[in-house]
Amino acid sequence: PSGANYSVSSDGVHFTCGEKVFSSCENPSIYSDGNKLVMYAGYGDCSVWGADEVDGPWKPLNDLKFECYENSTMRNSSECPSFFEWNGYKYLIMGFTGFWRTEKNSDEYIEYASKGFDVYEGLCVPMAAKTDDNRVVLAGWIGGMGWGSAIVHRELVQYENGDVGMKWLPELFPNTCATEIHRN
Repeated sequence: PSGANYSVSSDGVHFTCGEKVFSSCENPSIYSDGNKLVMYAGYGDCSVWGADEVDGPWKPLNDLKFECYENSTMRNSSECPSFFEWNGYKYLIMGFTGFWRTEKNSDEYIEYASKGFDVYEGLCVPMAAKTDDNRVVLAGWIGGMGWGSAIVHRELVQYENGDVGMKWLPELFPNTCATEIHRN
């Protein structure tokens, strides 16, 4: 059925699928925010929900509002929401064009894509993940070949005012100076 379910694992390798569809939307993203869970509803919805545990009950968080489709400046979809916090700022990437962020230590989101700032660089539905050493890695696919194509990875760079930029991941950049070319 269309909707969202979840899997649990005690070792991160073996997973057991949950038996409950807890949301009718597709591709929601759930994040921990203090003592509660926050779900950014994905495709088929454009809302934010909260619960104490994944089995719910889920209730609308009307104080967190994100516009989608014809109601948003960028006409973004609500697909594949990706949320991350970084040094006191909160960021939300959604769909192909949606990008919001807060000011430092605030919960009020600003539609930054409408101001000309985003993290897409031509990527489709990018997802962000923080590393253990406080880096943020972004991965998305290049469009033009339908759903899915080549995956691209970038590292986000955060400026003092909370804006973000991008750079190549150092560990993916070839060390051409140390490479020897052997010819037969």
